Amino acid sequence: MCSAGCCDRFESFYYSFDKRFINGFVRLGHSVVHLPDRDIARQGLGIQRLGRMLASRKLRAMAAAYRPHVIALFHADRITNGTLAEIKQAYPECRIIDIDCDLVEPPARFARVSARSSAVHATLITSGGTALERLRVAGFRAGYVPNPTDECIDLPGQSAAQEKTWDLVYVASQNRKSSRWDLIRSIESAAPDLRVGKFGADKQRVLGRAYFDLLAASKAALNWSARNDIPLYSSDRIAQLFGSGTCVCLPRSSGFDKFIDAGSAVFFASDEDLVPRLRDAVQSGEWEEIGQAGRRRYTTLFNETRVAQYVLDFLFERPTNDYEWGDE
Repeated sequence: MCSAGCCDRFESFYYSFDKRFINGFVRLGHSVVHLPDRDIARQGLGIQRLGRMLASRKLRAMAAAYRPHVIALFHADRITNGTLAEIKQAYPECRIIDIDCDLVEPPARFARVSARSSAVHATLITSGGTALERLRVAGFRAGYVPNPTDECIDLPGQSAAQEKTWDLVYVASQNRKSSRWDLIRSIESAAPDLRVGKFGADKQRVLGRAYFDLLAASKAALNWSARNDIPLYSSDRIAQLFGSGTCVCLPRSSGFDKFIDAGSAVFFASDEDLVPRLRDAVQSGEWEEIGQAGRRRYTTLFNETRVAQYVLDFLFERPTNDYEWGDE
């Protein structure tokens, strides 16, 4: 199996979406070769066309030497569709799948996924709803895939052991003036008795082990995405929070209560709804029980090995009704 995907900031972002799938494939017994297309493309001296040529040539050479049964693409935007067509023709037994963890509702991103879908055998995205249905209506074989946890990355034991500095944290890489901060500011204003932390604004991202140290120092964490009205959409933050054992607060509108029960997360409709629920959990100590129950539930359903197996079953058109999300 070949995996092609971004390797930006690998030293800091070792817990990224694609690394979890790679670990899952390996733990299922597959041999995996990872090709960091963006790192290779940088050798093109900033010339986009040259960078794509170099990355695509590398993938063709790897395919010739390795003869993979599967190629999994993770935002591998330096690999051209023409290269994939050449590989499909040269190795007809090889199946190719595109796995995209971005919010694909914006037109430019939907166009990107649609353009790639014509060059692969299947497409998986981390949201349901309109965008997924539009891909299917367009004739593409498309499905939903959850953001997977990985216990060796998410360090659940660390969260239980560390002293808590915060009652609630929110981590996002958005401009300080972005509306994404409105909810956490409202919570902070409505609950001055709670220790609320906001991190990541204005490109001051918290990355690497420091990010998991921050989660371990908080009783609860807010999962608030760019869009919270799209069924089952979340950034990969959701897996990091649940996987670490933090008490996760997330909007009911996201639809994750289909899989996660009320004892395993704090679901809310608004800040007015969340504040009293969170305060009760913090003051009673229930946050710890919720965090551990959430970790058990989410990792049982969405661990890296199970999600990786689903990817292969979906790609090879095997039955997927045993997966709770298989009918999405």
